[in-house]
Amino acid sequence: VQRLLEECFRRGIMPIYLSSDGVFDGLKGDYCEEDDRIPVNKYGQIRKEVEDFLRSSKRQFLILRIGRVFDTEQNSTTLLMGLKKDLQAGLTLKVAVDQWFTPIHLDDLFFLLHFLLQKKCVGIYHLASLSRISRFDLAQAIKQFFNLHHASLIPTKINSFNFMEQRPQDTSLNIKKIREITGFQPRPLEFFLQKMMGK
Repeated sequence: VQRLLEECFRRGIMPIYLSSDGVFDGLKGDYCEEDDRIPVNKYGQIRKEVEDFLRSSKRQFLILRIGRVFDTEQNSTTLLMGLKKDLQAGLTLKVAVDQWFTPIHLDDLFFLLHFLLQKKCVGIYHLASLSRISRFDLAQAIKQFFNLHHASLIPTKINSFNFMEQRPQDTSLNIKKIREITGFQPRPLEFFLQKMMGK
């Protein structure tokens, strides 16, 4: 990745790097762009290393930190639609009750990226479509909205999943910076649930 970025600089191209909320340790949540980055796993460490390379380059760049990207297309398997399909199938799902994040809808990602490019913005920006929410609350809302009462949700602690690497618990992003320059506001979850119905 760094070699690719070096080639961008050599050719006079400003790189745009889609980074992650995984650069944070997840101990406090509501992270601002200037907060210390202390990744707790290799995924976050790689993202931090690329960010550090850009920040030390003394060149112009755009870093967008995001959480999980989702859409609401009927054939999608991203976060919301994936949960809906599993619940429609009547599966019993173990869902983390103590992991919070701020997902972003694909349309909002495109809109905000386009705005930043049009305004020739540089630097680091946090992007999100939803306010801080846990995975369990997200799944519970989908279950109730679509009346999927035949499915079961088991609230589970994130560290009980026995992942090979540690997972940060609260990587929710503060998007005050992007809100101030765009007027963009997070939408309520029900807005996206309605979109999942094809409306």
